[in-house]
Amino acid sequence: MPDGIDTLVNAKPPVGTLTITGKWRVVDGTLVEDVEIDGNFMMKKMAKGNVEKTHPEQHSRLLAQAAA
Repeated sequence: MPDGIDTLVNAKPPVGTLTITGKWRVVDGTLVEDVEIDGNFMMKKMAKGNVEKTHPEQHSRLLAQAAA
């Protein structure tokens, strides 16, 4: 993990497929996540809302665990 962590989620929701890729990097002491969501319009909208809602808390927990 020289420059960060790459993530991949392949989901099979009831209405289509959904792929979420992410790149977690530390830039100037701040955790930065770049997310790409591939799927139909409704799946993208739902996934985007979930990412925006839950990931800041996940970042905080990850950093707290790393510091422990």
